[in-house]
Amino acid sequence: EALIKSMRRDPFWGVQAAAAEALGTMRTDGARDALIKALSSKHPKVRRAIVRALGQFRRDEVASAALDRVVRKGDTSYFVEAEACLSLGKVGCSQSIEPLRAATQRDSFMDVIRTHAYQGLAELHTDDVLDILVAGTEYGKVSHGRRSALLAAAQVVRSRRDREASKIGNLARDLLFDKDFRVQAAAIEALGTIGDT
Repeated sequence: EALIKSMRRDPFWGVQAAAAEALGTMRTDGARDALIKALSSKHPKVRRAIVRALGQFRRDEVASAALDRVVRKGDTSYFVEAEACLSLGKVGCSQSIEPLRAATQRDSFMDVIRTHAYQGLAELHTDDVLDILVAGTEYGKVSHGRRSALLAAAQVVRSRRDREASKIGNLARDLLFDKDFRVQAAAIEALGTIGDT
């Protein structure tokens, strides 16, 4: 109860954000509902802490629906929207793929929404996202997003030795010779994640 009051009434955004984080670790229905109610907070750093905390509620349909609304509607802060994408993937409900796919099409400062959407897709741990991630690595797209898409794809197939892992390994090896040195560096990291010596 004290945490909920702090999150709603404390005049300092740092205290509100810390209360949101603490509620996320509780993972109770009451904590989740309080976080969702507080999503209307005026301060973007508080909203960002709230959506991050909601990412702790694994397989929770109510938390997933709240995060889905933020991802679909957007937020005045790119960083809140980006964090919501990552948390939506962490919650891990099956209907999360479509809003995250849509978020990969949004431009933002430092490509933060797209990169977090790719990371959120990787958090779903399903091969259904691999085509989206592979498409995100295409030359001509923003460098930050390309790197994130490749690393997310590698995370999905981490330490596997099947056809999909081979496909992502081949993509990473091709990207070792990309025109963007940052993508080359991501390719090296991806090969390490996959376990391709």
